[in-house]
Amino acid sequence: MKSEFWQAKDRKIGIAVAKSPVAATHQAGGGLLDQAIAKAATGTLDAHLQSINSSNFDDIRQKFVDNLTARGFNVKLIEKPFDLEKLPNFVPKSSGDYHDRDLRMLAADENVDALILLSIDRWGTTRKYYAMIPLESPKPFCVGKGELINLRTNALEWSVEMPEDEAKLDVEGDWDKPPDFPNLTTALNKAVNRAKVYLENNFFGSRLAAPAQSGDSRTDGGVQMRPAEPETMGDDEGVWNKSAVSGSILYGFFSPNDQLRADWSNITFVGSSANVEEGNFGGVGMEGRVLFRTPFVNSRLRLGAEYSLQILASEPSGGT
Repeated sequence: MKSEFWQAKDRKIGIAVAKSPVAATHQAGGGLLDQAIAKAATGTLDAHLQSINSSNFDDIRQKFVDNLTARGFNVKLIEKPFDLEKLPNFVPKSSGDYHDRDLRMLAADENVDALILLSIDRWGTTRKYYAMIPLESPKPFCVGKGELINLRTNALEWSVEMPEDEAKLDVEGDWDKPPDFPNLTTALNKAVNRAKVYLENNFFGSRLAAPAQSGDSRTDGGVQMRPAEPETMGDDEGVWNKSAVSGSILYGFFSPNDQLRADWSNITFVGSSANVEEGNFGGVGMEGRVLFRTPFVNSRLRLGAEYSLQILASEPSGGT
């Protein structure tokens, strides 16, 4: 969200959700015929997903209302979900980013100047296939989408869609328990919570309160709204360095042209720097990974190990 938004508080902003699509199974890979056959084989799961409503998503409206009201904005919660399919298409007369549907009539209908529209773009399960053969278990997912529309011009002032890779979750336990699929349904509900947290975090950034401390229960699917406040070293010492080291052993088959293949004497190092977080915790991070593999038995089998090092560091920030 642009900084100008937080300075201009003279507008009245409506907060609404869009009508959600029906949850469904989604296939990745394979041709059209393969996908049709795979779809037929998932009929029981499809029927269950279609019975799940999206009401768990709708309370995100109140969270936006509460956060904006606390910051001095004039906001209105719009109760009825919008069915965008019933609204006319918008044809812009100039270049720029505009909403696909013409929402300008809402300015008079709802007595607001701008609209924050929150929605589920798509949700259900996704599964990779090779031809008709599944390569993995179904992964529940929920892709959240958020938009801020200027109702005078229909221009988009904020627009974000959650990447699908971040929207997916693994099922804990056996997923294939028809007809109710309890473990899969639990993971899907967590994916919906993750989508809500993603939209809040993207819009408010560091203006959100810190999440629960480590060890507390979480229901958001694992997405942090902002970094938790670090521990202090007394009244004046501030915050000091934290680090963690982890390692794991890998083995298996790798193709002869594997770009990461190496013998014992050829070690690959990969390093990257993390962004400096907003707020009081100003620090930098670095993660390194060492990977080596050696020929074993024949040219197609590699035996290797991988070790990673992650360091988070910050300067003292608690004193004056």
